[in-house]
Amino acid sequence: MVEYEKIPISFTVDSKYEIKIVDSGLGGFIWQKIRVSPPYVKDYDAEEKPSDWLKIFKMDNWRVFFWIENKEVRGGAVVVANYPEVHLLDGRADLALLWDIRVKPEYRSGGAGTRLFQYAAIWAKQHGCTQLKIETQNTNVPACEFYVHQGCELGEINFHKYINSKFSRDDIMLCFYLDLLKYETG
Repeated sequence: MVEYEKIPISFTVDSKYEIKIVDSGLGGFIWQKIRVSPPYVKDYDAEEKPSDWLKIFKMDNWRVFFWIENKEVRGGAVVVANYPEVHLLDGRADLALLWDIRVKPEYRSGGAGTRLFQYAAIWAKQHGCTQLKIETQNTNVPACEFYVHQGCELGEINFHKYINSKFSRDDIMLCFYLDLLKYETG
């Protein structure tokens, strides 16, 4: 995980999705992309680094992918399946979780993320999973748009998930799902 941890995951938050509940949720939600002022840097590794995962989890049934070009690691992704200790898997043997995906800033928007996502989806499908789940936050607008572009659909909203987090207390958890039974790579 040492090499994986060298890939920065930080990004600048300059917009977020504001989600307003209508009629206590019975009337749905109103989504609005708003500017964040002042912009700030968010770094998921500040709360938990990839090397910490080895201390917390026995990483059987986890798969780590790297995107290497010209002998340089430019990105990586981690997928987990069939691992009851990961609560985001909801105890389902047919669900895989894209635990983490990261691309070096200078290579973002260049296709590496798409390739890593495809590898993760193909691996999950080959291991008997019917869905791939991805967790992100309303403050990670590029990730939300990326997952939708990959064919995912928003399946969960949790306004209170990060209430005890010193880094993400005001964030809203968004979980996207990819139907692997219909998944075809281009």
